[in-house]
Amino acid sequence: MPKKKYEVVLSPAEESFLKSITHIGKGYSAREIIHAQDLLHSNDSKPQDKKDNRALADWLGISPTTVNKIRKSYAAGGLDAALYRKTRITPAVASKITGDIEAKIIAAALGPPPDGYARWMLRLLAEHCMEEQYVISISHTAAGELINSNELKSRLSKCWCIPKQHDPAYIANMEDILGIYQLAYSKSVPVICMDEKPVQFLGEIRKRIGAAPMHIDPDTQIPKHGYCEKIDSEYVRCGTASIFMFTEPLGGWRHAYALGHRKKGDYAKMVRQPAGRRILSWLR
Repeated sequence: MPKKKYEVVLSPAEESFLKSITHIGKGYSAREIIHAQDLLHSNDSKPQDKKDNRALADWLGISPTTVNKIRKSYAAGGLDAALYRKTRITPAVASKITGDIEAKIIAAALGPPPDGYARWMLRLLAEHCMEEQYVISISHTAAGELINSNELKSRLSKCWCIPKQHDPAYIANMEDILGIYQLAYSKSVPVICMDEKPVQFLGEIRKRIGAAPMHIDPDTQIPKHGYCEKIDSEYVRCGTASIFMFTEPLGGWRHAYALGHRKKGDYAKMVRQPAGRRILSWLR
């Protein structure tokens, strides 16, 4: 049972608002309704309706500590603080694994394991990253979360972008690009990202049969539902296209272009599109 008691003195307007939450309920979460009930029965200005923390906790199905925390939130921040959960805008502690560190860990995980090992283990990967001074300290759990978040499967991955061991040219180029991504926003020096994706258009061979309406079997009085024809994987190709997308994340703009083909000159043509538009905007 918490020792310190916090004073809750509701104004008539606050009391009326809390009663509207508990009486209507619709549009409010279960948490907000419980907190409203807690405050109404913790009102020090109406001792006849007030309950002690233990009785109130048993009635609401929460712990006495939670009851006291709600009272504390009201005493410190008012009604909104006691009713609504505040969402943290920024993380409490900045992540120590930055983009360049993550890139080095991924490169190590997709590279060959040390001599004497058939494949990378999470603890081995974490120890390797600390030995190579990629990061001061990292647990095998954090290394596993990083691998899973990037959907890495070293036994299936063969990428041209993974460097050889101790390749200074690759590392220098990688750090150069990662350094560009970390630059602060500047209107005169924009950082534009580009990506392209081929798209295949598919058509159906057979016409779909929609589900029939439900009806009641006159003999058994059991409702029977209609059925839908099973859709197989057979299809017909209707051509391809290529989607180009340019974006400046810090500038807040994005442009997408759809072309019916992907030829040699299309890449250069698409690169000129956003670059020319941005140059005109600077001149203006």
